Amino acid sequence: MDFFDAHTHSLSSGKKVFSILNTHPDSLNFTQAFSIGIHPWFLNKEKIEEHLLIVESKLHHKNCLAIGECGLDKMIAIDFELQKEVFKKQIQLSEKYSKPLIIHCVKAHQ
Repeated sequence: MDFFDAHTHSLSSGKKVFSILNTHPDSLNFTQAFSIGIHPWFLNKEKIEEHLLIVESKLHHKNCLAIGECGLDKMIAIDFELQKEVFKKQIQLSEKYSKPLIIHCVKAHQ
């Protein structure tokens, strides 16, 4: 293996690349290495608890290597306090299950 792609939205066809596929709670394909998280762009207030339960259940899957992409984005219209709340819950899952985080952070840091 020549390359390691820690975050991709589509798998490389090359056999020299080990890729971690970025997935979300509504994903269907968990047959290869993946990360799962609730991206701030796709927060749905009515589905947060359901999505967090799905994320937590997928953390037990043998192919799940990380949580994410998750985080904060001040360039979108989604309520920033809601983003922070969901991000903190995913951080807690990361700590509980000893999984690394893949963080999305846009204009939300000093």
